[in-house]
Amino acid sequence: MLQTIIKRDGHVEPFTPSKLNQWGQWAAATLGDAVDWPSAVLDTVSAMSDTANSRELQQQLIRTCLNFDTWSYNRMAGRLYATLIRKDLYRNDRPTVLALHRKLQALGLMEVLAYSDAEYAQVEALINHERDFDYAHYQLHTHLTKYAIADRVNGVQFESPQFIYMRMAMALAVDQPAERRMHDVACFYEHLSNNRINAPTPNHVNLGTPL
Repeated sequence: MLQTIIKRDGHVEPFTPSKLNQWGQWAAATLGDAVDWPSAVLDTVSAMSDTANSRELQQQLIRTCLNFDTWSYNRMAGRLYATLIRKDLYRNDRPTVLALHRKLQALGLMEVLAYSDAEYAQVEALINHERDFDYAHYQLHTHLTKYAIADRVNGVQFESPQFIYMRMAMALAVDQPAERRMHDVACFYEHLSNNRINAPTPNHVNLGTPL
């Protein structure tokens, strides 16, 4: 039974059940009676050893949800997974779209998109990272394994889902006339991020798939 938690910063503290309960309750908040989050939490704690780090605990709660094998529990797992993705990629320092694109371009993983700084500022106002919490686990897994730019040789990922969809939207609209281009970026982004249209399956190269 779990007794001790090792935090991401290395700090060690006693396991506090109320904190895990908060995770479960939050992840199930929009699902009503379709999930029994207290049972998921209890099963998770029972599956853990005496000591675990916080990431392992969150991963186990996700696995517990997936083991129930229903759509609602997959959505519960998705909310937990979206949080884990953010922590793994950005901790508490998520970049702007412009900063991420410049980093990927400097690494040779993404081509330069001909948008001005002013247009990137408009993009930053459009992107809605809270939509990550609306996806089921399998959708997030597809985002990361098929569409995200990554250094696949060294196993380094760079993009959470909304960054992926905004990059796709910008790439689709980049050759449009200046007077309509940002309107098209917004439309493409809305359709892609709300799953109204499906993105094509990319062909990956070793270090990523530049767009």
